[in-house]
Amino acid sequence: MKPTWPNRIGGITVCLVLLFSGTINATPTASASQEGSPREMEVKPVVVPLNAIALQVKWPQSLDDDEAAKSWRFDGGLEVRQPPLRMTGSASTYLVPTTVQEAGKTYRLSYPGGEPVSFTSNAEPVAFWSVKQTAYDTVELISDLEEGVTDYHNVVQKYAGKRNGLDFTLAENNKRGERPFAIIPSLRGLSITLTPAKGESVKAYYVPFTQATDGRQAPKFRLPEGQELTPGMKYRVFADWATIRKAELRGKSIKPLAVVAARPIDERTLVLHLKLDPKDEATASRELRLTDPAGAMIKARYRPHSRYGPIVLFDLAPGARMEPNISYKLTQLGKWASFHSIAPVRLSDAAEMGEDG
Repeated sequence: MKPTWPNRIGGITVCLVLLFSGTINATPTASASQEGSPREMEVKPVVVPLNAIALQVKWPQSLDDDEAAKSWRFDGGLEVRQPPLRMTGSASTYLVPTTVQEAGKTYRLSYPGGEPVSFTSNAEPVAFWSVKQTAYDTVELISDLEEGVTDYHNVVQKYAGKRNGLDFTLAENNKRGERPFAIIPSLRGLSITLTPAKGESVKAYYVPFTQATDGRQAPKFRLPEGQELTPGMKYRVFADWATIRKAELRGKSIKPLAVVAARPIDERTLVLHLKLDPKDEATASRELRLTDPAGAMIKARYRPHSRYGPIVLFDLAPGARMEPNISYKLTQLGKWASFHSIAPVRLSDAAEMGEDG
């Protein structure tokens, strides 16, 4: 509705006064009358299934990763395996690692303050190039960035600038320039199956913190404690969430990592010097045992990402500590390392660490 202008008598002057005093106002529009309401909630999220174990959620507004993890819920048995992470360069697009989606199934995303959003699954498996044995009980799945497959570490904001030049930003439809990229999400909680030429199949489980290290995309999967690959046996590797172009391997005997020195840093931490730099997180999730003269044992576990060349750190189990004036014999749990030439360690040796590194 147009405002009613005054008649005559200094009309121009009166109009200007009224305008600057705020007296003249048009009838409020619908958007103005709703000022203060969260406009973002008028726009529904968009869910794009990327592959069998990952979704991309385009949210109307920016959220903290933790906030998204707490507020998003999926039906139909679909679960979020790890917290959603915001894509690099985006204000509100998130990568969501899920359990395996069922082919052709419709799921719903629920969240506070809005109507659920439906989407149809994408059962396309994550693509890997090959499989390789790396230890007596461990294999790795290998993919290649040059083939248009990227690990999620390279393209999420959390790790931007921390990937030694491997991080980059994906545009619309996950393209870099004209090239589309498939994204490998977090593999936490997933497993693969190894089927030998003779005998029963066995599962191997993802080893945390091995997904993309040392410039490689080669997540590791480890057999349950006490099991190992048989040298000379042919295996075929399968996963309902992955496709592996070269999915066969032959078991082989692999030498354990040679430990040439070990010393405490403090009462709760050991530093191990390997003979060679493994150039990989070969000690991920590995454990060792400290045994005192009375036979009491303490476990220690590799500290993730603590490797510096051939040097690695192991932390004692929570609440455990080395006592002064006691010598501890070191032995590995499993066959991953050799401690044969290592003398028992004493807490008093920690003082010497600063002298020779």
